[in-house]
Parts: sequence; structure tokens; C-alpha cells
Amino acid sequence: MGSSMSLEERFYALIRQHELIFGESLVLTNKRCSKCQGLGHTPSVCPNKAIITLAEWEAAMEEENEEKNEDERDHELEETQDHGRG
Repeated sequence: MGSSMSLEERFYALIRQHELIFGESLVLTNKRCSKCQGLGHTPSVCPNKAIITLAEWEAAMEEENEEKNEDERDHELEETQDHGRG
């Protein structure tokens, strides 16, 4: 049982069906999301859930490095105190 619709006709029928069901267009645009910088959607419908800015990422990395440095200093201090007792 073959389809009388061409591949292109089926493609556009599916796009129209999606638009009717979800109320949003699937037509590819040059819209750029300000949240994730992705193409073809806006921040209100951004599919990327865990987006952070570069500044937030850098701050998190800096905090992680500071904690690591504190742990190393604490460990060195403990070793120094242990050697002083022995």
C-alpha cells in the first residue's frame, strides 16, 4: 500500500500538524536563543534546561579551586604539626 503524497508533501503536512498541535512553528529560522545561543528557538521554549552563563561557570570554577587550595593548605599544616610532635 503506497502513499500518494510525495516525501516533500508529507514533510510539510507533518510541520503543519505540529504547528496545530503545539502552537509553534517548526520552520527553521535564524532566531538565536539568548539563553543557550542555539538557533531556531527563543528563550521561552529553550530545550536546554541547565544553562549557566560564562561568568557563572568561571565563578564556580574559581570557588572550586579556592576550596581545593584550602584543603591542600590544611593538609600541609596537619603534616607540619605531626612532624613537630614526633
